[in-house]
Amino acid sequence: MRTSFRTTSENAVHRGSGRTTQARCSVSSTVCSNAGRLPHFDPRCIGSCVIVARIIRCELLHQRVTESDLLTLGRRYAPPIEEFVRMGCQPEIEPHRLDDPDTRGYTLRTLAAGLWAYNFRTDFRSAIQTLIAAGGDTDTNCAVAGALLSSRLGYASLPEDWMYGLLRRHELTEKARQLTEIFP
Repeated sequence: MRTSFRTTSENAVHRGSGRTTQARCSVSSTVCSNAGRLPHFDPRCIGSCVIVARIIRCELLHQRVTESDLLTLGRRYAPPIEEFVRMGCQPEIEPHRLDDPDTRGYTLRTLAAGLWAYNFRTDFRSAIQTLIAAGGDTDTNCAVAGALLSSRLGYASLPEDWMYGLLRRHELTEKARQLTEIFP
């Protein structure tokens, strides 16, 4: 049974949204203490952020994370998370309905997009291009998917031509190098 979270999504436009926090916390939580501050309390937002951070942590520590682990973790925060974790564990992107106008900026839809990339893609460029083509909140979907996918595939998987014009590239590369020393 699908549940509409339109009211939450509409309110998020006025108050800020957890999906932005989800995108910020995915990578920056490893180096910044205040990166994951929420603009408002919503257990779905917190749960999705925790799931993204857990996956990245497990990848950095070379630990396995299972769908069951994520379902259990999501249930601790909000029951609706379960549907989107399951969705992100399905091989096709079309059922995610990322361009649904009623829920396209919804944090759990972004979580499902990130999980889909993490679980089923092995090429960074094609994963991001597929998510862009799927529509919806493409910048946030791609930020979360990119963080999860690159945590699994590693720095070498990032398209070199996408990094040439990156602002503060050398500073970010140094931060990444420092992380690899902490998490070899």
